[in-house]
Amino acid sequence: MMIINEFMFSSVLKHLKSLVDDNFDDPLSVASTAAVNWTLWLTRNFHITGYLGYLPDWVLKRFPYSFESLREGGQMIIELTVHEHDLADVKNPDCMTQRLIRAHLDCKSYAGAPMSIELVASEAEITMWGGIVDLGNIMPLGSFHTASDDDLQYRLYCELKSVWPDIDAAPSDYMTLRKLPLLHAVLMESQRLTYGVVIGPPRMVGPSGAVVDGYTIPSKTVVACSTYYVHMNEAKFPNPDKFDPQ
Repeated sequence: MMIINEFMFSSVLKHLKSLVDDNFDDPLSVASTAAVNWTLWLTRNFHITGYLGYLPDWVLKRFPYSFESLREGGQMIIELTVHEHDLADVKNPDCMTQRLIRAHLDCKSYAGAPMSIELVASEAEITMWGGIVDLGNIMPLGSFHTASDDDLQYRLYCELKSVWPDIDAAPSDYMTLRKLPLLHAVLMESQRLTYGVVIGPPRMVGPSGAVVDGYTIPSKTVVACSTYYVHMNEAKFPNPDKFDPQ
């Protein structure tokens, strides 16, 4: 979560930093975790509950498991976006919010006016929800399995060293790193075993119907498939439980 925050904001307000909490838990990370663990799960599986998020705070607090964490996170992001907008000395002009705030000044931009605070905050919030789950799971799992396999670790080290020989120098550009086959395989295998978002939006079967796992599904039936079952399919991955970036 902190990595995502550094990507989005050049400066974090003092009362939102980890050091203000006895457990070193910054408020935005705590609110985000609570929202992912409960609120987003609830609205994904019971769509009508999504409308509860538009109710006033005093009403939501009456629910045993309210939308309070989601709303708190959104309010913090708006606060941080306003802070970014009002900064006199920007430490990181390449962070996401600063680039959006100043997008209209780019000679290649079609926008004649700056984006509103609400729109910039909305983009930041979408980015946060899109990156918090995948990145937080993929990197630790991939690092663990790589560190547990001496041969894999050495081969990955040699591959990275071939394009980044001096560790004290700036790393290679994204396109160069993206084309490294073993690095790409490690990241893809890490993603396969962490599943990302467990289940995507449901789909409606088309006019001709469908056959899923031998079952005939009639037209207009709403269906969905968890990524877990796809990624653990032995027909595609002979040993699905093994971390095997080959």
